[in-house]
Amino acid sequence: MKVLIVSEIWTHPIDMGNKRLIVDQADYLTKHGHEVHFLFVDLSLKQLPEKYILMKSYWGNRLHILKLGLFRKFIYNLKNQISIRFNRGYLTADQLYFDKIHKEINRLNLEYIFDACIINYFYFSKAFEKITIKRKILQTHDIFTNRNLNGSLTTMSTDEIEERKALNRADYILSVQDYDASFFKRLSPTKKVLSTFCNFNYKQSDVNGNTNLLFLSGTADFNIRGLVWFFENVWEELKENNPAIRLLIGGGICKELDNYNLPEDVELCGYIENVDEFLSQGDIFINPTYQGSGIKIKTLESVAYDKISITRIHNKIGLPFANDIPIYFSDSPKEWADFILNTVGNNDVINSIKHKNKIYMKLLNNYIDQQYSELLN
Repeated sequence: MKVLIVSEIWTHPIDMGNKRLIVDQADYLTKHGHEVHFLFVDLSLKQLPEKYILMKSYWGNRLHILKLGLFRKFIYNLKNQISIRFNRGYLTADQLYFDKIHKEINRLNLEYIFDACIINYFYFSKAFEKITIKRKILQTHDIFTNRNLNGSLTTMSTDEIEERKALNRADYILSVQDYDASFFKRLSPTKKVLSTFCNFNYKQSDVNGNTNLLFLSGTADFNIRGLVWFFENVWEELKENNPAIRLLIGGGICKELDNYNLPEDVELCGYIENVDEFLSQGDIFINPTYQGSGIKIKTLESVAYDKISITRIHNKIGLPFANDIPIYFSDSPKEWADFILNTVGNNDVINSIKHKNKIYMKLLNNYIDQQYSELLN
């Protein structure tokens, strides 16, 4: 099967969860014998040739770029900024859409004859009404209905009417968690909704045995707010009871933290090219994020990399087989501190959790296989 993935998100470098989702999906489909192409809709006002090079090295001749004039890019970004500044990020389903998208998809389809088209995010869904590819798949990434009403998010929000409009244009709707899938099924009961999550390859690792804590994330504000919560409520008790504890932070978030007065023994490692190498520096992965979509790709990723993981209760929402997942969930600063202090450097505890990591990832990946089987067969 030939599949075309469409997005205006740079896929490389992989420093945010939405990029990871696209690349992991492409990896999964390729691994299972499908030919995957990527149409990148370049809407950036900046010329960033290094990103083109990185994407080209991954996609090769299956990378297609819809280059647009400066005026079109300006209008797109202006609409986006107006919605953020004056309407708390509210968008209609078609507010950011333009006809060149479906025209380029149809042009590519004449050349390659695709079997399926996966469009990322609701605001490009209008293309489904115009394209000639038969199997139309919407990768949702998140629920966007009323996202701007929680007091913290001011980008990319809509209402039920507009989100339903976008969903109903697709044949298949892909969610990244079961909670989202239930919501989409209510809005679009006649459509096939699947929870494909984000597939991971389990990578068994040895016990490190040191006192390093790990955190890896992108630049989203709620990641920063989560870290602030951790520093204000947990860090001091950790250091009082075990002064050797350090926190290593990697990913795009490091750029946003440069101006923060971070505690001692917190190291900003910058953009991480080799995730395996970064995560090999410790046994315990923390995720103090408590806002945004319930399932965090980095939460499952930490299990796939065989780390000991602790996160907020919010991030349990929508996780598959939640009672079996070997992650410690808590909103209590004391419970966070107690768990970390009792686990760090304790090889017996670490090994017992690692055994559960392997069992859980097998369970999850079997489930993802079933979901994709329904989608592609």
